[in-house]
Amino acid sequence: MTGETGQPVVLQNAAHQCAKQWNLQTNARFAAAHISVGTLAAGDWYVDHTGFGTRRFADKHAAWASICRLMDLHEGSWEEVPPGTNLLHRFVDDDGLRLLYSSTDYSLYGTWGRLAESIWDSYTRAMRTRRKIRDTRRHWERSGDITLRRYTDPRDRRARYVVEDVRGSQQKYLDHPDRAVAEERYEQLVRAAADRAYPFPWSDVQGVPLHVVKNPKRILTTLYDGTAEYFGGRP
Repeated sequence: MTGETGQPVVLQNAAHQCAKQWNLQTNARFAAAHISVGTLAAGDWYVDHTGFGTRRFADKHAAWASICRLMDLHEGSWEEVPPGTNLLHRFVDDDGLRLLYSSTDYSLYGTWGRLAESIWDSYTRAMRTRRKIRDTRRHWERSGDITLRRYTDPRDRRARYVVEDVRGSQQKYLDHPDRAVAEERYEQLVRAAADRAYPFPWSDVQGVPLHVVKNPKRILTTLYDGTAEYFGGRP
């Protein structure tokens, strides 16, 4: 996008009056977004977009130019709706967890329009450069991992913690700036995925079923190829 980009503003912390709002109408899979425009207490304007946040503009013309650029990023049409109309889909939980990407549901990925691939590529690069903080390996018949990593958000350069949940071709990524919140969701996902018929080869969550072979001096787990991997001495 070119043109005036405006300045970031937290709409919840600023007195404002919404003038117009539009919701995206599209057949694109898992795509959704809204755009709203209005005035701030100081007399300047704001534009809010589900996937790109809220920006402050000095005048109405700059705000409307921004709206046109944002609309052009999406396939489909824009339906004007009453100000304050909520989207049918949520991308941020009450505790602040963001659903960045999901292969099976609506997520922030679907709000980025034609920039989705490039934005998501920047996220995956940022995540892959960081080591795992927590990790659970799924049973080899249900391939995948549930992991927790600390990474730097490539868009705002802030530290966040991402929970990656992969099962076969299904993927889900959630993140939060507070490690405790992200870690709680990580453990919730691991416990929800626990299955005694398909025990985890490895997990750092206490009390979940593991496929382990134990002796008094060491702990082993059988891997998918039938070999054993050593995970440390018995406490």
